[in-house]
Amino acid sequence: MQTTDTGLLFQTSADLASSASRERKVKAAEKIGNPIRLSSKILDLCIHGDTAFTAESGWIARKVDLNVRAHSEMGYRSANVSLPTHNCIALAETSTHLLLFTGSWDKTVRVWDAESGSLLYTLTGHMDFVKSLLVISSPPLLLSSSSDRTVRLWSLQGVGNGSDPLCLQTIKDHNRPVDCLARQGTAIFTADSMGVIKEYRIEGTALQYVRDLPSHETSVSDLAVSEEGLWSASVDHSAVLQTSPKTVLHHPSAVKCILPLDHIITGSDDEDIRVWDGERCISVVSGHCDAITALRAWGGLVISASLDGTLRRWSMKELLQPTPLSFEERDTQDLESAMTEEEERELEDLLTDDE
Repeated sequence: MQTTDTGLLFQTSADLASSASRERKVKAAEKIGNPIRLSSKILDLCIHGDTAFTAESGWIARKVDLNVRAHSEMGYRSANVSLPTHNCIALAETSTHLLLFTGSWDKTVRVWDAESGSLLYTLTGHMDFVKSLLVISSPPLLLSSSSDRTVRLWSLQGVGNGSDPLCLQTIKDHNRPVDCLARQGTAIFTADSMGVIKEYRIEGTALQYVRDLPSHETSVSDLAVSEEGLWSASVDHSAVLQTSPKTVLHHPSAVKCILPLDHIITGSDDEDIRVWDGERCISVVSGHCDAITALRAWGGLVISASLDGTLRRWSMKELLQPTPLSFEERDTQDLESAMTEEEERELEDLLTDDE
């Protein structure tokens, strides 16, 4: 049957089938993981108490109450500035303020009063996208990494009480964009889009290079620390515990984030969460409808963030014994709206004639 929907004229049968499958998954996943739905893609996440702070593609960082089903309306925007996409987010507590840091496409780091939403400072110096932020409480420091291949170290001494953040050090050891940061004690780890991981040591208010760790084949998307050591997640379809010998968790697609708890939990480009016991995957959890970008612990729950614009709240029981998604069969209208092979040939001839 020939379609009369002009929106479908330049879609192949495969395109239409994929779109229909996506719609069925979205419907099936509506209540999976106790979701909180936001208005744009979630790129990063941090949690303070019962509040989640999100960095989003929709030109906003947001404050979300994790105890309710609908998000609060508090967002971090400047009345006089058109904000870009926020790539990353971090928090720091002072004696008088809870400070929120956002790193953005416009090469800046912004410092906000997390309670009032007021913009306090805009830090400049990076020459490309800011990709990751890391707060060190003592001494009060902020690390920012960028696509400009550098890591900057900022003093937070007195910030929130009238003192401006001051850039103390610019590290230029990486040859590719620096995508993520992590800390374990006095050790700082940086990782880039070529898979290179470097270790530094905090000495006073400066970082001293220690060594390069074994590399991934391509971009490192997340770093996390546990009692066992440093975990790295990579686009090369693996998550690795950087010990000798290494523990390697093999995935079918790019690994975007990792959370070491009693079990290792990973989130991937294929939209699934996986739970690992040693090097064995013991659970695959479906529910998100786009790549998973962050995993965080909240009390006894795990919070996952995704490009599908949702935060989902999982108990460990739900992760270890996941609810399978129930898909409905395609209805007659779906089947009739797909182009036949003859229609696809006619379309190809039409496009050729136009050329």
